[in-house]
Formats: sequence, C-alpha cells, structure tokens
Amino acid sequence: MKKFLLLAGEDYYPRAYTENWIGCFATREEAENTIIKEPFEYKGKTLYRYKTNDTDYVDWYDIVDLEEWMNK
Repeated sequence: MKKFLLLAGEDYYPRAYTENWIGCFATREEAENTIIKEPFEYKGKTLYRYKTNDTDYVDWYDIVDLEEWMNK
C-alpha cells in the first residue's frame, strides 16, 4: 500500500481539488527523493528552491502519512 501522499505547489495557497497532488509513495524516503532541492545564493546567503521530477519550481511541498491522518 502506498500510504505517503506528496503535495506541492507554485503558490502560497493550495489549488482546488487534486491539482497539487504529485503522487503516492510506499515510503516517506521515496516521496522525499522526488523533491529536488537546489541551492542558490541571494545577498550572501544560501537559499533553496525546490522542484519535482515532472514540474517546474515549486514554492512548497508537504508529505502526508495517510494512515496517520486517517487515525486522527
């Protein structure tokens, strides 16, 4: 069973329905490995931007453990 849901988006606010749904994964590590973290320099600081294998850059992402969420 794939119980980890990866959501990601380009805007601060989530989109309607399933537009932020990237995929379901068997392990948290598998979901985390889908997010590519790229460092860049800004005003002397190292910041990060994120993207997924199939999308352009995203502003946020979240990994949801569906089993934990259902048992709340």
